[in-house]
Amino acid sequence: MTKLAQISAKIGGGVALAVLSLTNIAPADAATFTFDAFDNNDSTITKIVDGITMTLSNPSPSSSFSADSDGLFVMENAGKTINSFSISFNKPVTLNSYNVGFVSNLDGNEIITLTAGAQSSVENSPFVLGLRSFANMITVAANQVITVVNSGNDPLDILQWKEITVTEVAQPPATTPEPVSLVALLGVGALGFASRKQK
Repeated sequence: MTKLAQISAKIGGGVALAVLSLTNIAPADAATFTFDAFDNNDSTITKIVDGITMTLSNPSPSSSFSADSDGLFVMENAGKTINSFSISFNKPVTLNSYNVGFVSNLDGNEIITLTAGAQSSVENSPFVLGLRSFANMITVAANQVITVVNSGNDPLDILQWKEITVTEVAQPPATTPEPVSLVALLGVGALGFASRKQK
């Protein structure tokens, strides 16, 4: 007999279900957004993964983003420098990691700073190929803007993000049972217990 079945048999199904509904709040799975050549020359990049919409906008000083099979150019590409851009999500999320798809000519002075309100994450050199966790896993509200700013880069620096991974922030239940409802549920459980005792 499983633990749930034992609980149900002892205190009644109604209370067991109430307990499960109050405690079964599992964290959401991570969502990974991938950049590729289809994102090249877009002034705004929008991607949807697992119901989460990510929007990249306002590339400065360029009017559009650059991307190829190695990912999104976060710094330089053929004379087209990206000094800053914005990221937002339609749901509250925590930034987990980014995957560096290509890097070239960095001298160790490059810094990428992500800022959202009072929160920030400073990504320092050395940047190498592969997965890298954000220095500070920023959590943002739905549609809150994260500003990404590069400093210390020169026209020959190249850094590309192949992926960004985020986790949706678990939301509390919309409503919680009132004390009267809990008493009623306990009453149902007690009836179930009493009926089992009489058998």
